[in-house]
Amino acid sequence: MEWLQLVYRVPAEPSRKRAYIWRQLRGMGAVYLQDACCVLPRTEEAETGLAGVAAKVREFGGEATLSVLGPAEPGWAERMVATLNRARDEEYEELLNTVERFEDEIARETRKGKFTFAALEEVEDEYTRLKRWLARVRARDPFDAPSGRGVEAELERAREVLEVFTEEVHRNEGAYRAGERTKLERTADKPETTR
Repeated sequence: MEWLQLVYRVPAEPSRKRAYIWRQLRGMGAVYLQDACCVLPRTEEAETGLAGVAAKVREFGGEATLSVLGPAEPGWAERMVATLNRARDEEYEELLNTVERFEDEIARETRKGKFTFAALEEVEDEYTRLKRWLARVRARDPFDAPSGRGVEAELERAREVLEVFTEEVHRNEGAYRAGERTKLERTADKPETTR
């Protein structure tokens, strides 16, 4: 397997340019071997992405060199895979913590009896955000880091918890609205009194 290495230097000021480059590289899943030196497994997508970042570094007045690497010593590729997997595992762990907080939020809403469409909309939006986050991490996980499967299982469990909450909201809001209509109908059926 071949790897891509980007070595770059971005001017110190303004710092937003360095932050932009870092976010782009992080978004691709690149791992740093040292400051301003990162690697990715060689794929067409990675090559295009890193070439774009290198061009942006130059546009910012910096220097960038994109190279193809091959292992020069035994075990190098395995260490790179382990490094990439550790980086993804950290992301999966952060995502897992957020999924657990999501489940805690639903449990809190349930304890409070807050079965409203507003609460449901909020947790559905959060669940959608978690699914997108998992998809982004998965897209930059070419070696299937071990923690990924655990997060997928926990997110599936969260979906089941959300489904139960959704049913309760529909039951509660539907009953409330049905009761409200009935009350309005009763009010409408009463004859008006004139004074």
